[in-house]
Amino acid sequence: MKDIPKIAGAVDHASEAGLSSEMGLVDGRARRVRQAPLLTKQAAWDAFKQSVVMLRPDIQWKNPVMFVVEVGVFLSILYMI
Repeated sequence: MKDIPKIAGAVDHASEAGLSSEMGLVDGRARRVRQAPLLTKQAAWDAFKQSVVMLRPDIQWKNPVMFVVEVGVFLSILYMI
């Protein structure tokens, strides 16, 4: 591929978007570099544990909106039973 002359004031959107870091060169050919998964088993387990801890009423009391939602859910469950 020939070098294309840069136009004054032109922006290289690919490099700004970080696309060049996703591509690797092997024998002069572009190939995708494998990225780490966004959600791992350990990260999901840690998030689950933190979410259960956040359901404690003394923590929810600090956020009145979520406290009212938690009380509403509890009352709805009692009503359904």
